[in-house]
Amino acid sequence: AEYIRMLIDIYIAIHKDDEIPGLYNKILDIDPNDGKAQLVMAEYYLRNGDSLAGNNFARKAFANTYLQPEDKMKFLMLNYFQEEINENNRDIVLELSGRLAKDYPENARVFAFRGDVFYSLKEDDSALNNYLTALKYEKNLVLLWQKVISIRFENSDFSGAKETALEALDYFPSSAIIYLY
Repeated sequence: AEYIRMLIDIYIAIHKDDEIPGLYNKILDIDPNDGKAQLVMAEYYLRNGDSLAGNNFARKAFANTYLQPEDKMKFLMLNYFQEEINENNRDIVLELSGRLAKDYPENARVFAFRGDVFYSLKEDDSALNNYLTALKYEKNLVLLWQKVISIRFENSDFSGAKETALEALDYFPSSAIIYLY
């Protein structure tokens, strides 16, 4: 598989992109659990308009425990968030981000990411729940506190926003923006 990866690097350098999918398929023939190859194939098919094949490769990659959650979130951002989440990709984004939350139940960044997914879909309650879950595991992300406070303000939950802001000040006493709330 390493030889094939070196060959892929050469093809990329000489702009023979049409050869690359076949080489990644060879890698998958050798090691069907190669998560990076699964993500590359998913990206290839999605970019070439075959969302069915792309989504199937993405599902395989997201089921792959050898891939880090950061790689999976990056894939989602680059392939589904380039534009907005829309009716064409909404279900797969929710499915894959849900898979992340299921597979990494104590990873704050996964829940923060899932919160961003729901926030972009204008589903504030689900976004808020995911942000709060993220804060349960990692309290040192000031942006996450700001998102929770902001959603509470947008939904006229002023007492909840104040309570969250006061708690955030315990972790970020020098953050001027939190004092504004």
